[in-house]
Amino acid sequence: MSNKTLATISIGFAVGVFLESFVNLGFGFSGFFVLLALATFFVYQWIPKSQNFRFAEGSVLLPLFLIGLSFGVGRMAFFEPRDFPLDNFLEQKITVEGIITDEPDVRENSQLLKIKTNSVIFPLGAQKISTKILIRTNPYSNFSYGDKVRVSGLLQTPKIFETNGGGEFDYPSYLAKDGIYYILDKTVLSKESSENGNWLKSGLFALKHKFIETIGRVVPEPEASLLDGLVIGGKQSLGQAWLQRFQKAGVMHIVVLSGYNITIVAESVIKFFSVFLAQTFSMALGVVSIILFAILTGGSATVVRATIMAILVILARGTGRQYGVTRALIIAGVLMILQNPAIVAFDPSFQLSFMATIALIYVSPLIESRLKFLPEKWKIREVAVSTVSTQIFVLPLLLHMTGQFSVVGLFVNLLILGFIPLTMFFGFVAGVTGFISSILSLPFAYITYGFLYYELNTVKFFADLPFSAITMPTLSGLAVIFIYALMTWGLVSWHRKNVILKYQNVK
Repeated sequence: MSNKTLATISIGFAVGVFLESFVNLGFGFSGFFVLLALATFFVYQWIPKSQNFRFAEGSVLLPLFLIGLSFGVGRMAFFEPRDFPLDNFLEQKITVEGIITDEPDVRENSQLLKIKTNSVIFPLGAQKISTKILIRTNPYSNFSYGDKVRVSGLLQTPKIFETNGGGEFDYPSYLAKDGIYYILDKTVLSKESSENGNWLKSGLFALKHKFIETIGRVVPEPEASLLDGLVIGGKQSLGQAWLQRFQKAGVMHIVVLSGYNITIVAESVIKFFSVFLAQTFSMALGVVSIILFAILTGGSATVVRATIMAILVILARGTGRQYGVTRALIIAGVLMILQNPAIVAFDPSFQLSFMATIALIYVSPLIESRLKFLPEKWKIREVAVSTVSTQIFVLPLLLHMTGQFSVVGLFVNLLILGFIPLTMFFGFVAGVTGFISSILSLPFAYITYGFLYYELNTVKFFADLPFSAITMPTLSGLAVIFIYALMTWGLVSWHRKNVILKYQNVK
């Protein structure tokens, strides 16, 4: 199957999933698109082959697109929930028993726990009901993954809320992608038992917490919290004030564990190793580093998806085989969507990681030709190319999600991203040696602290400038789609022109 055929079917599949996410077309329309594809195919067969129709190729690809569209609509329709077992108890105080299914999300003023219920407790007994609920409790409660808990609280459904830019964040759909349709607020919790989760996942989370404790012994705050964010994606302990500074400075991706973060870190790790190692070894170490990063953070679905994207970037940039990696990128994206179709419309991490991956593979060559005036020494040009590429290509999505444009973002990224691989490397070594001895880890901790101090103060200086960020009305979904359609058309045209020029030069 050619890349064009594969891309046509895959795009149709993604579009079908996206449409069904907002418009309830259902299985009937899925069948209709199949019939339409067959009709289009047969109509094309009747066209006399002697006539040169400009739309001939499109007529071949259109049925394939419609087939993909049909499968996309059907997959999302099958994914959509049909059973809401707790709807009869909404806005009532209920008691449930269940098991914590993920690592607690500790915020500055609250703690979020995801539980899968076993039963609902009534005055006259218990009824077995299995569903997922998000629990909001105080940040000082001591709970862990795998704990069986009994919790009482007010049962509610998630609500759409307004972003800083005046747009709306579809929180219900964001939670629904993980199968969560209820929130339990004003809760009273008690732990019934521990270690009821998957043993491997429990071990990974335990390793992560041990690493955080080790870092806290050798690196002071707030530098320790930033290091947690860089190495294992922990962002909560930074506090709201620092998080706002990072957002204003346009470097929030550093401390928020998203595909955008991992993709940029992946590229930076490769550049760091390539300074003193051969390309093959630097690529191998980069892949190993990213896999270790994914394991250390707990290996969530979000991290796994972002790790796959990051590895594809490494292969594309390291081998120069863009078109071979294109097939891998398409297949990876389709498999991810098949596993959880809701990520197309409702998972910002997947959207950002996908766009950042495209930027690093396809936009970087275009940007590099414009930045040849920068020196190659110490990989300055490569860091700048990666930063500019990703910043430009994810900007429409960021404006849609936050409505905030960082005026200083590009400059701050250029100032600090080049130091991130070194910070991660020495921070990781400090954390690992800290398992053995705090004294042994001190030399690495001092070096790490120096980098962290520079990065934090750079962010603080630029974020505190009165013009650091502009809040504007969020871009509509249609505007984002239109902008990316124009960008895609421009990229395809540019790459096609480059291929023609290379072919002519060879001849």
